[in-house]
Amino acid sequence: MNRRITEMNRCIAAMLFLSGLKNYNSTMRYLLTISMLYSFFIVKGQTQADDILGTWWNPEKNSHIEVTKKDGKYQGKIVWLKEDKNEDGSSPRVDEHNEDESLRSRRILGLTLMYDLVWDEDDQEWDDGTIYDPRRGKTFSFYANLAEDGSMNIFAYVLGMPFLNKKLVCYPVIKE
Repeated sequence: MNRRITEMNRCIAAMLFLSGLKNYNSTMRYLLTISMLYSFFIVKGQTQADDILGTWWNPEKNSHIEVTKKDGKYQGKIVWLKEDKNEDGSSPRVDEHNEDESLRSRRILGLTLMYDLVWDEDDQEWDDGTIYDPRRGKTFSFYANLAEDGSMNIFAYVLGMPFLNKKLVCYPVIKE
């Protein structure tokens, strides 16, 4: 953002120089108006760290994940399930695919599956997170950002290689 403002200041200085002193007042009003509009769009278009807070649909739209902030890091927990049943029809739904047998009896509803996400102001995204997929019992590294349409893009990856990722898209839950 600072780079954009510096470029804008150079343009303003050049326009003032080229316009000469006789049109100084009208040029200044014009430039001030443009500067204010430009600043509005820069600020409006910037994602803020806490924009991720709230309740989101999972990509399959069969559960809600509530993202909260704790100790400066973001985490996500399952707060609603479309079906609270296991594959065999028993309920409540449990973490039956977890690689750790001692965790297979824990409930899916209420399970925290996103951990340690931190805001990166420079990249305008959340980084260094860990996400658990209860359908496969696997844990992945991930980063996330918000798209212009308000959706959250999650990029899950393994082996410390974020360029080899799977993109998942979550939409905010609209409360009626």
